[in-house]
Amino acid sequence: MMYSVCVNNPDMEIVFHLLVDKSVVEEEKKSLMKTVTAFAGKKIVFYDIDGNSVKHYGKKRKNDNHISLATFYRLYISDILPQNIHKVLYLDGDIIVRHSLSSLWHISLDGVPLAAIPDSLSSNKSLYNRLGYPYEYGYFNAGVMLINLDYWREHEVTKLFSEYIMEVKEKLIYGDQDILNAVFFDKKLLLPTKYNLIAEFLHPWLKLHELIDPEELQDAMKNPIILHYTGEKPWAHWYNITDNHPYASTFFKYQQQTCWKDWTVKDRRPMNMRLRHFVANLLRSLKLKSPVPRNYIDMPPID
Repeated sequence: MMYSVCVNNPDMEIVFHLLVDKSVVEEEKKSLMKTVTAFAGKKIVFYDIDGNSVKHYGKKRKNDNHISLATFYRLYISDILPQNIHKVLYLDGDIIVRHSLSSLWHISLDGVPLAAIPDSLSSNKSLYNRLGYPYEYGYFNAGVMLINLDYWREHEVTKLFSEYIMEVKEKLIYGDQDILNAVFFDKKLLLPTKYNLIAEFLHPWLKLHELIDPEELQDAMKNPIILHYTGEKPWAHWYNITDNHPYASTFFKYQQQTCWKDWTVKDRRPMNMRLRHFVANLLRSLKLKSPVPRNYIDMPPID
């Protein structure tokens, strides 16, 4: 993600603010630093975070293995980042930035805490009953957020986050994304889909007409500024979706230009799950089982 930001924004001065805990070792920090500082006008600032500070969040949410405690660090960014930083663009790690971020960065946030894109979960009405606010306000994806730090500080939102987590307790399912939506449900600014094209928008069965204008979505699919690999990951080789995901080749294109070009994800699934998957793939290779169903619409690569 960071490499793609740098290579596609050559004329912008960019500072990456990385909130890290002890799980990020010095060698990894050096690799990130080397990657970013190879580009003119780009630098990294690391902030060491005590993971114990958010353990109470983990105890309050339902067991969801794809959400780590580290994702809650961003709830504290208005307190952690220097006071002379007034706005920040938050980006998840499972993202590729394909074009300049200038148009996104210069969107006005006057009077609003953040700007984001509707999530595919927005049509799930039970979500609003759980979080306690009306359906008509929608639900945004927190993987790309333009954040007004001045607003967060003025309104002491970290206190609001803490109060909300204590109130809802075990009702949280999607971690800090639930918290952000519940606290800012009637205050957010919605952005065009091209700034966060999530993978679920590419599922043929998803009904998006209530969330996104069809023409806007089509334009975003043809030329997204930000690709967000939510759900299944192209680099998770055991799911056999490299040829299935319409934008898989885009990720590998950028990976091959970095020092991680030969890096692969280790399969840490339980052994029984890995064995079932192996047998299923073997049966498919012998044409004794149907191929992996296509989860995405049929689109040409957009590298």
